[in-house]
Amino acid sequence: MKYLVTLSLAAGLSVSIANAVPGNLAARASYPTIRRDVVVIGGGSSGTYAAVKLRRMGKSVAVVERQGAFGGHTTTYHVPDSDITIDYGVQGYGDVDVIRNLFASFEIPLDQVPLSETGFGIPNYMDFRNGQTIPDFNFSTALAGFQAQSERYPYLYYSTRLPNPVPRDFLLPFGEFLAKYHLENTTYNMFYNLEGFGDLLSQATLYVLKYFNREYLAVLDPDYEGALVTTRRYNQELYERAQELLGDDALVSSRVVSATRSNSGVRVVVRTPNGSRTIVAEKLLIAMPPLASNMDPFGLNSAERSLFTKFKASGWYVGLVRADGLPESFAYQNTRPDTRHNLPQLPALYQMSPTVVPGIYLVRYGSLGQTPDATVKRDMLRTFNRVRTSVLGQQSNQFRPAELLAFSSHYPFNLHVATNEIARGFYNKLDDLQGRRSTWYTGAAIISHGTGALWNFTDNLVDRMYEED
Repeated sequence: MKYLVTLSLAAGLSVSIANAVPGNLAARASYPTIRRDVVVIGGGSSGTYAAVKLRRMGKSVAVVERQGAFGGHTTTYHVPDSDITIDYGVQGYGDVDVIRNLFASFEIPLDQVPLSETGFGIPNYMDFRNGQTIPDFNFSTALAGFQAQSERYPYLYYSTRLPNPVPRDFLLPFGEFLAKYHLENTTYNMFYNLEGFGDLLSQATLYVLKYFNREYLAVLDPDYEGALVTTRRYNQELYERAQELLGDDALVSSRVVSATRSNSGVRVVVRTPNGSRTIVAEKLLIAMPPLASNMDPFGLNSAERSLFTKFKASGWYVGLVRADGLPESFAYQNTRPDTRHNLPQLPALYQMSPTVVPGIYLVRYGSLGQTPDATVKRDMLRTFNRVRTSVLGQQSNQFRPAELLAFSSHYPFNLHVATNEIARGFYNKLDDLQGRRSTWYTGAAIISHGTGALWNFTDNLVDRMYEED
């Protein structure tokens, strides 16, 4: 039986923006005005990193975040009446200097945990549709073949620019890429290490290479020392400290309603819990998923709109379920014996994994596009109860139905464009937007979902924002 560990090194999350623009120009002109060097849109992983770096550079900065707290994909549950926390979003990090340095700057200790100690449970492979167990299920976890291909393109770790012409392998559907290099026996393993990628086998290989990079591959190497995790197993602590550092400049539960941008600066109208205000800044840093719907309030020009309207996204959702009765330390992974490579068809629950608290399980769910939260939650619980009934038989009747304790939607995840757009230079055109109209861009859609790549890119981008000043 193979042990499959998915670490979820992902970072960055949707910061959806209201489209409604106040119609009364006089009213907008009367909003309280604050002046900052930079206004950052999005308090997820990349936006938080940028804001902290800017503040420590001596720059004034305001961060606009739709959620009630910073963190993005990083979500932590506090077990009531205890000091126990469960990270159910980001689980761990690659051993990269930029990661160690940021945690150290807030005096948050880190441990390095080998894969064998990550605690995702004893795997059981099961068809979640009917609870049928797949005995003696086997697949390859060897990644050397993929790593050899990945090492051909080291620039994908730090740059958005692609060669012209774009390498043909980048444009291959990932299923064809695996076949070309005789790696099809790794498909199941890759699918579960790329949860949230939707229809992985039809995805352009470029996106797999960008996410499944040297940082992620190093963590998965059984001879490597493992992933970095916080000693207190409390990933949210980093974002709490960053939010404290920014104080009143952390505009949480807030939305951009309109903006004007020029080469001489930006003016952003923000609706906050304490009323609307106008932020006048020299520079704007977009650190949210740049879907056209998110970007509409920023007054897109034709060049910008032609790019942002091309993005599509898949759905990824995580939660914690409380349920009694299942064997201790057992995990359950969705497996379809009637499909090629045994992959479940999405939308579906990927897996059910035990946590540090007996009777509380981490669940992950994927969809090809956006799915209403209520639908995902309902399917999570129905699937969980169905699997438990299959495992326990009639004994399951003595237990209460599963209860969803915590839930987080990570839609939009894995922003991507069609292969013909990649071939036509989409990512070079996207990079050409950097600095235009005093606007800069970072985030998972720009570089990668991997935290190390994301923070390294953001670190260099912030330097680039001021290199000519």
